[in-house]
Amino acid sequence: MIDTQDTSAPQHKQRSLKGLIADYSAIFAFLILFIVAVLLKGSIFLSVSNIMNILMNNSIIGIIALGMTLVIITAGIDLAVGSQMAATGLIAMTILNATQSIFLAILAAVFAGLVFGAITGGLISKFGVPASS
Repeated sequence: MIDTQDTSAPQHKQRSLKGLIADYSAIFAFLILFIVAVLLKGSIFLSVSNIMNILMNNSIIGIIALGMTLVIITAGIDLAVGSQMAATGLIAMTILNATQSIFLAILAAVFAGLVFGAITGGLISKFGVPASS
């Protein structure tokens, strides 16, 4: 007789509460600290100005993280992003100080980012330079 039972399906184990807490202890610690901060300084901590300040200070990192997500998904890590961002910012500020034109500074920053990205991409794809070194 042929066995028709599918054994390839994953078996789900019941995890104990102690095991969950041990696996996610850092997240639980952060949540507890967050709750304590909200309870102690809720009116200041959850104010619109503080939330906007947090979002504005982290927006650059968020934009870079979105770009890095695609690189990481394709099994590579490009460590040049930080230095390229710094060089692009330096070029933008140099143009801004020299011309007092925000438009030219943004245009120069975008162009510099495109050039740096094209150079890095070319080195990785054409010459086989590893992106994750």
